[in-house]
Amino acid sequence: MATETSTTFLYPTDHVTDFVVNKGNGTKGLSETGIKTIPKQYIQPLEERTMNNVMVGESIPIIDVSNWDDPKVASSIWDAAEKWGFFQIINHGVPIEVLDNVKEATCRFFDLPAEEKNKYSKENTVSNNVRYSTSFVPHVEKALEWKDYLSLFYVNEEETSRLWPSVCKDQVLEYMNQSQKVISQLLRVLMKGLNVTEIDSEKEKLLSGSRRFNLNYYPICPNPELTVGVGRHSDVSTFTVLLQDDIGGLYVRVEAKDSWVHVTPVKGSLVINIGDALQIFSNGRYRSIEHRVAANGASNRISVPIFVNPRPTDIISPLPEVLATTGEKPIYKPVLTSSATPRSLMSGAKDTTLASHRRQAGAFRGHIFNGSLRRGLQETAGGQIFDVTKYGAVANNDSKDIVQGNVKATTDISSGGWFSFEQVNGLLITGGGTFDGQVTRVYDVSNAIVEGIISLNSKWFHLFVYKCKNITLNNFKITAPAESPNTDGIHISASSFVNISNTAIGTGDDCIGIVQDSHNVLITNVTCGPGHGISFCLEQPSKWKITDVHVRNINGTATSKVSISLECSSLFPCEVVEMATSIFHDRFCMLKRQRHAIWLVKPSTLSSKGPTVPSD
Repeated sequence: MATETSTTFLYPTDHVTDFVVNKGNGTKGLSETGIKTIPKQYIQPLEERTMNNVMVGESIPIIDVSNWDDPKVASSIWDAAEKWGFFQIINHGVPIEVLDNVKEATCRFFDLPAEEKNKYSKENTVSNNVRYSTSFVPHVEKALEWKDYLSLFYVNEEETSRLWPSVCKDQVLEYMNQSQKVISQLLRVLMKGLNVTEIDSEKEKLLSGSRRFNLNYYPICPNPELTVGVGRHSDVSTFTVLLQDDIGGLYVRVEAKDSWVHVTPVKGSLVINIGDALQIFSNGRYRSIEHRVAANGASNRISVPIFVNPRPTDIISPLPEVLATTGEKPIYKPVLTSSATPRSLMSGAKDTTLASHRRQAGAFRGHIFNGSLRRGLQETAGGQIFDVTKYGAVANNDSKDIVQGNVKATTDISSGGWFSFEQVNGLLITGGGTFDGQVTRVYDVSNAIVEGIISLNSKWFHLFVYKCKNITLNNFKITAPAESPNTDGIHISASSFVNISNTAIGTGDDCIGIVQDSHNVLITNVTCGPGHGISFCLEQPSKWKITDVHVRNINGTATSKVSISLECSSLFPCEVVEMATSIFHDRFCMLKRQRHAIWLVKPSTLSSKGPTVPSD
């Protein structure tokens, strides 16, 4: 129980943040002070807190799954997944006492003293796999949600035993183990409806390779009409298995009627909803539907969702079996996903990537620097997305929108006005937009896709990739200003597993530069010119080496006599370098210090109007 009872101190922003977030009291502690009016930070916009056309007497399907092999069960699940995106299952085999135990464990955790819960806050937790928080990102959200939650990402038994709170870990683990059969059966039936009859270990990992549990607590709210428990969103998961108590408050959107239906609790049931990933896997056949939770003025409410997700590093796209059966073309492009993102990443629009146009879209962890103005964006617990489209404007600290449109830097180079993406795991930059001016820096980023983006007018590197892993650059266009002949295109340093393809780079200096400690770099279908081509260069003598670099099908022009230059370390030789079908008109390919390299060069396909000139 919260110890402070005054209500007036809660209203200033800094006091609310300190009491609710920094001291770990959460929204539950705020509610227990006995306040009569919610702080203004919790007052949602009218369109978020109101629901037009709530359908009375309607409900999502309730399916008896006591016999999973009954064709009628499968048919009912397919129909619900296609039409509703939601359904409840009964007689699923998870014992009632297991469900009751995990609900009781949820209450036990949130009944802990604030200082105990606060050990698992973002600032104090020893692992991001265990996180206690309130709302979504309370430090940056304009309007907070009336809820607290404990998020538990399952890695293995050892980490669970060591890191998960003792008051609830055994009950959550038992629930996880008992629900595994239900999850497997759901996956089998849902895949069968998509003509996927065999689920091998790799496909099973793709569909359900990670699990996250949330213990959600929605305290009594003095003004439920002014706020929300959770705003409208869809889940990023393959599907979600939700255990709710008997209070109610979950509403599902009925898109065809622009209305909402209440999910009435059924004792012992589990609520299943299709996630964004499965909508993509199914090429739009199964529906990921918006839903929300209303605040309650009379009772506390708890729920325990299991998010069944692809793995964080998986690339997801419509399944081949789906396309082969229907003859359809894929309506979603391949996209990188991350597990348990607590905001939807799904646009629902055809011929787009997974970039969300809903207000619940996640944002990247880190910041954009737009001139001297630092614009902080929302942090997600897992995947992040940065969408640049031809509409919209740059988001700011008060916005729930992602960054959109033409992002222009300051003209003052001394200001350090870079577009910077730092310390991100799971980053998508897409949408056909433009970065205009100075450098786009990608630092300490893993598992990223940059696709369909234009970079203009940088007076240094256009894209600086440093200390990154698993980076894909596709359909990337770079154009340097005419008055800046010394501008590089893409500069890669201390990075691994970098894939550059289908890209046009028009710069006055290096088209692509690869330097220290870079390995597993693949460059294909790139057009360069009129600059200096591609260079692999290290200061001598260097302690760094370059390994596993493949250059294929490069075309263009170069202003220098050297179009492809390889200069390895004299101390640590380059290893495994391939150059195939690389054409620079009227220019040489110079492979410097090639005696220090281990080659996979294909001389018959290495093309140049001039000879290949070895150095050293």
